[in-house]
Amino acid sequence: MKYLLLASHATLAAGLEGALRMLLGERPFVLACGMEEGMTPQEYEAHVQETLADVGPDDEVVLLGDIAGGSPLKVAAAALEQKGLADKTISFGGTS
Repeated sequence: MKYLLLASHATLAAGLEGALRMLLGERPFVLACGMEEGMTPQEYEAHVQETLADVGPDDEVVLLGDIAGGSPLKVAAAALEQKGLADKTISFGGTS
């Protein structure tokens, strides 16, 4: 399956996921991970790994981050690399 992973500071990722759901209906391939205020990078990493639990080695991922070089994008990319999906991931920063 091809997944869209939205990674952001605060609630931007969840908001984008909600907008997509409103326009397209429920899409199980759209995943969102927001790094909430006060969340440590380690807590966010655990959140990303939980979100990616159903993503398997044969899947592909488009990763959209709010800020290029920001912690949410870097942590999500590292989690995908740990799952062996670095070569099956396309990443973009600057999502708004």
